[in-house]
Amino acid sequence: MSDLWVNDTEYHQVHLRKTYQLDEADVIETFGSVEEFQKLFDEGDDEAQSYVYDGDYETDEWWWTADKGGYDVDTETSWEENE
Repeated sequence: MSDLWVNDTEYHQVHLRKTYQLDEADVIETFGSVEEFQKLFDEGDDEAQSYVYDGDYETDEWWWTADKGGYDVDTETSWEENE
């Protein structure tokens, strides 16, 4: 008996939202004030950026092409490989 299969590869676009919760007391201890942290972060300061992006975060994903359609699919089959 032969191995019979169909393999679909779907190509999607995903919106990924990352939420970083910051501890206000720790921000003040590290940067002196929330306002100073905000200023540094907005200016692209390496320390402020690392403070955020090296921390934990929660994610929310929306695979919008799966919901709305319009994604491409490549299909491979076991019988095509044997031809």
